[in-house]
Amino acid sequence: MTKRERLTRVFRGEKTDRVPVSIYQHSTVHDRGVDEFTEYTLKFHRKFDPDYVKVMYDELYDTPVNFQFAQDSSVWELLEPLNPHKGGFGRYLESLKRVRDAIDHDTPVIATIFSPLHIAVRLAWSRLPEDCRQAENTVVKGLSTIADSTCAPVEAARRPPTTRASNPPSTGRYSPL
Repeated sequence: MTKRERLTRVFRGEKTDRVPVSIYQHSTVHDRGVDEFTEYTLKFHRKFDPDYVKVMYDELYDTPVNFQFAQDSSVWELLEPLNPHKGGFGRYLESLKRVRDAIDHDTPVIATIFSPLHIAVRLAWSRLPEDCRQAENTVVKGLSTIADSTCAPVEAARRPPTTRASNPPSTGRYSPL
């Protein structure tokens, strides 16, 4: 049974020859570009040869200038929709593409996408509950912007990569696995 068959059967609730196995770790990417992160991920994958590669790029959401961390509730109004092909999301998409292109098609790649609430917590830390109490509508607006911005790279990543046209999935259609 191939890695892809194994993982697909698990997702369908079907029997497999064994439980799929993978291992991953968070990578601090603040001092790493696309090249460094991709090489780091591939080196880790080659060392352990898991049934799937979990790509976890920890630097995703670009915050407003001078607001890496929310200092007050006004930051929620400063959040703008982000282009999925630029900034942190763009670096993640490029890294994801490079990882996918570098490994055999049989090995599924699973991308970590953090929830809008997780991103909000990382932006505001302990002040998030206070902001929710004192500026609920503003926080909801900010969370909505984060959610919209987070969905854009997910949709971009689900599109069939043109570089894989010579090695299409065995089903004849694109699969995000």
